[in-house]
Amino acid sequence: MRDTRSVVLLVLCVLLGGFVFGAVAQTRVVIGNSASIWTLDGSLDANRQGASIYSCLYDYLYIRDMEQTWQPALCLSHKSVDDLTWEFTLRQGVRTHEGHEFTAEDVAFTINRIMEVGVGSQWRAYISPVSKAEAVDAHTLRITTTTPFPTLVDNLALIPMLPKGAFERAGATAFASNPVGTGPYKFVRWVTGEYVQLRANPDHWRGSPPFEEVEFRQIPDDSARLGALLSGEVDIIVNVPPELMGTISARRDLRAVSVPSIRGMYVFFDAVRGPFADSRVRQAINYLIDVDELIETVMGGLGTPINNMVPPMYIGNNPYLPASPYPYDPTRAFALLRAAGYDKPFEIVLNGPVGRYVKDRELTLAIAGQLERHGFKVTYKGQEWGVYFRELRARQEEKDDRAVLYVLGYGAPHFDLATPYNEFLRIGSKINLWANGTFTNVLDAAMREMNPVIRVALLNSAHQMVVEEAPIIFLFQLTDNYGINGRIDWTPRSDEMVWVLEMKLK
Repeated sequence: MRDTRSVVLLVLCVLLGGFVFGAVAQTRVVIGNSASIWTLDGSLDANRQGASIYSCLYDYLYIRDMEQTWQPALCLSHKSVDDLTWEFTLRQGVRTHEGHEFTAEDVAFTINRIMEVGVGSQWRAYISPVSKAEAVDAHTLRITTTTPFPTLVDNLALIPMLPKGAFERAGATAFASNPVGTGPYKFVRWVTGEYVQLRANPDHWRGSPPFEEVEFRQIPDDSARLGALLSGEVDIIVNVPPELMGTISARRDLRAVSVPSIRGMYVFFDAVRGPFADSRVRQAINYLIDVDELIETVMGGLGTPINNMVPPMYIGNNPYLPASPYPYDPTRAFALLRAAGYDKPFEIVLNGPVGRYVKDRELTLAIAGQLERHGFKVTYKGQEWGVYFRELRARQEEKDDRAVLYVLGYGAPHFDLATPYNEFLRIGSKINLWANGTFTNVLDAAMREMNPVIRVALLNSAHQMVVEEAPIIFLFQLTDNYGINGRIDWTPRSDEMVWVLEMKLK
């Protein structure tokens, strides 16, 4: 119902050239997200749009400022006791939304629960070497790892911290839909697939937050999301398609803002079975994808080709590799296919999310069109993000030999190549669709190496293997587009986080 009303208001605003005000109270900010969420337990979900909500409900050990530098939050300092032991000194005076003191026991509980295999936390891959977290005293935390873990702090700082008592009193299921945290906002209401409503926590350790109420709306349709901004239903929208930015900038009461993203777009091969188990076939498909055409026709020219899952700013990217390792070359592609035993194109199942990334559906269909142009029969399957990602993770359990592709994007402000590789490409990862023992061994060595020079060299080598073996189709770095009501003073960040605490009324 919300989406239909928004489309109608969009048409009226454009046709009449008028302004619609008054839908948002002055003490309230409403944010229009494109992706839905499946839980409000922030220790389970690593989705970046979900993180904007979790940053209101929970606190983190550290947070990044606008310059992407870590600043103290729940944690004031940390030290490495030895290669396998870390200690963290926590902030005193932090209280939960129920009024209880937040201590090292709560942080230890959050970390240990994430590491339980049966919990299914997406954060587990980020801190997989952790063996135990324990409270030394109320404000001192000790973490022990099974191997040296140089990126522990960077990865741990991304995870929202839960109050142990509130979780145990509610139980996992109830907590996930009615959470308690320590963050600047308290939970009010969640209507699945529609909105999350929050109210200010006046007792937050930072002081009262900038708005009395915050609402995050899930609006996957691009036009409906724009209509909600134009009508005044929402104050901020994310993932604005390039062709709609002009509509926003034409309004004197709105701002259209673009920032280079930390996210790269790529396509996963199921490389453990079927045609894509052969690296020559994967290389051939890369040569058949015209990335420049995709950037120009789908993304409106906003994008830069990349040779990895992520943009070049991530530590470990090999600067000596070609920026576009597989330029569009059908002749070379079909020579590789013939060498692999495929004299003619075959059937491909191409899966893509709908509403998670800017123009994701259009991008997936454009890739399908490019493959069909060269004779492949492509079956497109688009799904809402929560369903899509669950099916992607379940693919490793299926036994058929279909040629299957998955469109994905990756971006997280740890800025380290080891984490996405560990999360998606190593043997035993949560996706587990590429089985390369040499790559896994090199990555494991990099993840244990405390010497930064040696570590970067190992990651450079791993990156080279990714380019040569092509477990993914290399696409481009995204540009993040936002629409912002003029009454809100806010500068978007490159890490996709919509931090309400960084906003204020003009």
